[in-house]
Amino acid sequence: MKDEYAGVPIVLLYGTGAKAYCVQTVNDVIKKAKGISKHVIDKSLTLLQYRAIATNPSSSSVCYERFQILFT
Repeated sequence: MKDEYAGVPIVLLYGTGAKAYCVQTVNDVIKKAKGISKHVIDKSLTLLQYRAIATNPSSSSVCYERFQILFT
């Protein structure tokens, strides 16, 4: 089994899709979303948005200026 976080404990994980997730470790927050530029992920998406999408599947759309649907 591969240890992707080099022994750093994972505090929180929100998996919103196959290639869209947010992992909070003791030291950092790692956010991934396939097809979305890194700048948008880093500056616009928050831990609370990942939580909202993961806990309430009916609100699985987030709209922004440049793209219409995130996490379909």
